Formats: sequence, structure tokens, C-alpha cells
Amino acid sequence: MLRLIAYGGLGAVLTAMVIAVGAWGVLRVIPPEPPEPYAGMTGMEILEAHACHRAESKQIIVRGVEDGFSPDGDERAVIREALRTPLAERRGLAGYDHPGLDGHFIDHLNIPAHTAAGLVVIALRPNGGGWENDAAVIGNLTDWATGARAELRRLAGTTILQSNERDGWTWTGRFLVVDLKAVQLGDWLLNAEGDRTLHRHEALPATLLDYVRGHDQTAPLDIRVYDDMSVDFVGAALCLEPRPRRGLTWNLVSSIDFEPSGTVVFISAPDSPGETQSNPFSGNTLCSEARPLLCFLDRRDPVPEIDRVLLERAGAIWSGGEVRATDPVRGDQFATLADARAFCAEAFGDEWRVAAFHDGNHPGRLQAYGEMEDPHPPVWVDIRGQPHATCWEPAP
Repeated sequence: MLRLIAYGGLGAVLTAMVIAVGAWGVLRVIPPEPPEPYAGMTGMEILEAHACHRAESKQIIVRGVEDGFSPDGDERAVIREALRTPLAERRGLAGYDHPGLDGHFIDHLNIPAHTAAGLVVIALRPNGGGWENDAAVIGNLTDWATGARAELRRLAGTTILQSNERDGWTWTGRFLVVDLKAVQLGDWLLNAEGDRTLHRHEALPATLLDYVRGHDQTAPLDIRVYDDMSVDFVGAALCLEPRPRRGLTWNLVSSIDFEPSGTVVFISAPDSPGETQSNPFSGNTLCSEARPLLCFLDRRDPVPEIDRVLLERAGAIWSGGEVRATDPVRGDQFATLADARAFCAEAFGDEWRVAAFHDGNHPGRLQAYGEMEDPHPPVWVDIRGQPHATCWEPAP
């Protein structure tokens, strides 16, 4: 039997778990108390409770039926086509609710490539035997199925009972919960005596989520459980980023010359009838479109000396800086916020950066010194803490 994880002797195993002597004098493992926040929850409740960002849509995918391991019904595990030929002669393949020992459960989920976060939940029950060594593997099983065992780089694996010691894995005693963002990919050294080191390769995706997002449309996510565990169902709760991607743009509202202070511009999110309303969570302008990039220099200037009414109004949105707009540029030209900042710095000077949603004291509005012709086309701006509202990846 192929093992992705090297195990120590029985003594080493027993030091990592609580044991009890059963009625037949057999050592039995006591499952851990369900970690919060999963205590008392069913598998479907775990999936339904998974929260997504406000701009994201949620999708739940389920294989099998959460029916308490009932043998009734036709709950077949579906091995994807690319694995069927190399696995055709493998013995011991098991489907859902299989009650026996020495079985190999294999199924798969097709995960959209624009997944931003998500969980996979596997409902498990030991069937007896030495299940303390049983393991789960998730990722791409092609290399394993075709015998390329030295190239198991697109897989993540863990023993069930040791999963709580690994980042991104949670074993509740009933469910194995896998966090796509946190579980690291890598290949275990096989047949290396006493070597438990996880060897990762820099050229490969770092996490399961990176593996998923490296595909054009969908990513096959294979799931293998072996060998004395029964699988009731498998499910995934996925948070999908908005498509097509949009970025945040604002409009020039006014440009007024206040001598001797200078020209003051008022820029805000579009709110006039007929305009595409600004959305600080998912943007409002397609990233494939060209708009000027609004750049900002924080000069910490006081509110300009204008009449009292305008002074009170400006005090609420005054940025203390200066803004300038570049020539129109596609939003998807910038891969990261650092790229957009560098574009501003190259255009206007080292201290210039992209203007941001919160640069004015009033979110969504900004007043600053600047020279912008009125009317002026909408301008790209940045926003902190909203990963789906800009055309570029935010700062870490």
C-alpha cells in the first residue's frame, strides 16, 4: 500500500493520542472533542455556515449524501476520466458508505478557477482495524495514479488523527475540514526511512487554492481516503470572486480656483442619475477599459482659506494633498498596487501614489489641490481592505 506519510512505531503513535481499552482488550482511539466553531454541527451545516466576502458569491458542491453512512441508495464515488485507466486494475476501490477494511475511496470535485476561498468537508467513520494510521490526500492524483511517485507535487496529505497539528486541516472526530487557503502542497519523500520532512518546490503552487487558481476554468480536486475509514459524503463551500473583474472609478465634481490658495478639485464616487454607481466592494468599471489613474501627493496642507460655508463643507472631505491624473490606461495593466504606485511615481515623482477611497476624511469623497479640466473622464482609485474592488491585487 502506498503511503504518502511516514509513520513511527506504535509507541510513537500512542504518545500523540488518548487511548482506552475496549471490551475486547483492544486499544481504541478516543476521537478529539470537536474544535470550535464546528461543535454540534452537521457537515452540511459547516458548509452552510462558511462566510464569504460581501462581493463574493457562494457555491456549495456535494458528492454523496449526508445520511449517517446509510447503505441505501446509489452513492457512487466518481473517479475522473484521466484516472480511470491507470486505476482500472487497482483492488479495493470503495464508494460512499463502504463498511469494510483496506479500502481506497477516491472521488473528485470540479472547483471553479476564480475561487477566492473555501472549505472541503469529508464525513468519516472508522470501520475498525488500525485506523489510527489512516490518511487523507487531496489535490491532483494523476502523478500517483500513473506511478510517478517521485513527482507527487500537486498533493497535500495527512493522517486523520494528526491533522489538527497541520495548518489548514481540522479533524472534529466526525469531519475532516480542509481550508483551501491554508493547506500547503508538497511531496513526501517516499520509502525514506525515518524521514517525515515535507519537501516543497518553489516552482509549484504553495497552497491548494493556488493550485485551483492556476487553471483557466475549473480545477480537478481529487480526494483519496484510505484504508479503514468509511466516507459518508464530501462537500465544498466555495467563495467565488466577481466576474468579470471591475475596478473603482470616481468622477470630477468640480474644479474651482480659490486665489491665492490655488485650484481645488472635488472628486467623488458617481451618484448622478444614469451613471454606473460606484461599488466599494466589487468596483464599477470593467478593468479592460482605459481610464486615467488618479495620483495623490500627501502634502498635509491645511484647509484652504475660502468662505465659511465652503470651509465647513471642505473640512469634512479635505485630503491635505494634491491630485493629478495620468493619461488613460487600462485597469488590468497593473498586476499589483505596487505597479500602480510605481506608475504614479514615474509620472509625477517619487512621493506620488495612487489616490485612495479614504484619503478624504469622508469615505468616497476627496477634495484636494489639483489641475483637472472640467469635464474630466472618470479616474481609477484604490481602496484598502476590499480585495475585489480594484483591478490590481491589494497590498499584503
